[in-house]
Amino acid sequence: MRALAALAWLFLLLHPALGVAAGPPPPRVRAGLFVTSLSNINFASGSFTIVADAWFVDPTGRFDPQTQVELSGREGQLETLSKERLPDGSVYVWTRIRVVVDQSFDVADFPKDRQSLVFTLDAEDPADAIRFAPDVADTGIGDRVAISGWKVVGVELEEQVVRFTSRFGYPAAAAEPSAYSRLVLTVDIARQRSVLVVDKFLGLTMGFLISLLMYLVRPSQLGVKVSLATTAILAAVGNRYSLDALLGPAASFGLVDQVTLIAFASIYTATASSILVYYVEEGQGVRVATRLDRRIGLVTSLLYLTLGVAAFLYAGR
Repeated sequence: MRALAALAWLFLLLHPALGVAAGPPPPRVRAGLFVTSLSNINFASGSFTIVADAWFVDPTGRFDPQTQVELSGREGQLETLSKERLPDGSVYVWTRIRVVVDQSFDVADFPKDRQSLVFTLDAEDPADAIRFAPDVADTGIGDRVAISGWKVVGVELEEQVVRFTSRFGYPAAAAEPSAYSRLVLTVDIARQRSVLVVDKFLGLTMGFLISLLMYLVRPSQLGVKVSLATTAILAAVGNRYSLDALLGPAASFGLVDQVTLIAFASIYTATASSILVYYVEEGQGVRVATRLDRRIGLVTSLLYLTLGVAAFLYAGR
């Protein structure tokens, strides 16, 4: 009796494992991507365009990319170029993909930034019915792919299993949303650096330099200093508007914001000190006012110039 009881307890312990039949693993569809074009990288709208050849090798011969692949993007198309059965019985499908992809850009280090362009392909069937096997060996990017102002520093292809948080209103769906296989292509790009990087901040730089010229004007010529300050503000504001149109809204306090703050702080300091030394000249004479103006100019010039150089050196690290 004790032996029978022990066997019964053992059966109850193993019953959950025995009750789950180990079904056959889902077919692994070998998939790869070869990028032939990357273009229209748009920071303001948050998008880029990719054109790539994609291939799928299905051991069962039932996989159809036209109906079983979902492209991630605003608009896209998948065109089947050829389909053939291989000697081992698997089916090879060669397609061409063109998609406008939504992309979140981090422009905190602009113009010394690096970006990761991410494109995904999702299987329409759950992961227990199909899985992608990344063809890393043949995945890559064409030698003739040229992105103006950028260079490609890396290409990576991997598979992820994702689970959507919605059952999409289907009454017969399982209580827990199904998992799906996702093919993820990541292209890392870095902005090409130039010694003329200051051209991105030409207006802000000119505003800063004009604010320094204000210290060379005699304290009594307040009208001339105010005119220079107005010119500096217009140059800085115009440059900032052009950068905002190029980059779009940024959530982080990046290099553009730092340079903007330095330029406007320099203009404000020069304007405020001009008013100060103007009244000092009336009370204590030209000599005292001029000496004070020069000292303020020297200190603020060194301070803001040091902050600007430090901001550029720190960006991108």
